[in-house]
Amino acid sequence: DKRGIISIVRIGSSLRKEDFCDRSDIDFLIIQQKPPKHVLENDIQDGFEIHMVRRGKKAFLDSLKKGVPLDLVAVQHEMALYDKKRFFLKAKRKNHPPTKATIKQWMHTAAFHLGDAAMTYSWPVDLYDYFKYLHHAARESCRAIIAKEQKRIVEGDRQVGHPAVAEDHV
Repeated sequence: DKRGIISIVRIGSSLRKEDFCDRSDIDFLIIQQKPPKHVLENDIQDGFEIHMVRRGKKAFLDSLKKGVPLDLVAVQHEMALYDKKRFFLKAKRKNHPPTKATIKQWMHTAAFHLGDAAMTYSWPVDLYDYFKYLHHAARESCRAIIAKEQKRIVEGDRQVGHPAVAEDHV
C-alpha cells in the first residue's frame, strides 16, 4: 500500500446494535507507518457519515501514553479489520489507563457539546440536534468521572449508564 497502512480499526457506535441508529456515523482509526498528510477524512456513503482518523505509528503509540481518549477507546472497544504484523493487537495487549489528559479532554469535549446545544437551542432548526448535543455532553462528563474515579475507559451509552457503574457513584 502506498500509504503504508499498518492497521484499520472500526470504532464507535457502529459496533453496538443498541447504540447504532439511522443517524449514527461509522468511525475508523487508520494507523500508518509514516505521519499522514491529512489526519481527519470525512465521507458519506449510502447515507452514513464516515469518519476516518489517521495516525502515524509513532503518534499512535505516543497518544496511548498521553491518554488521548479516542485511541484509548480504540484499543479497548474496537474491531480490527486489518492488522499488519499484529501491530494493533500488540498495542492493545498493553495496559493503557486513563490519564489526567484523558479526563481533561473528555471534560473539554463535554463543554464543547454543551455549547453546541446552546447554539442549537437558540436557532432551533432540528430539535433532535439539541438533545443529541445534550446527550453527548452528559456522556462525556460521565466518562471523565468514571476514568478519574475507577481508572477505566468506557464506551457507549450502555457502559456509561450501566447500573454497576452508576452504583459506584451513589
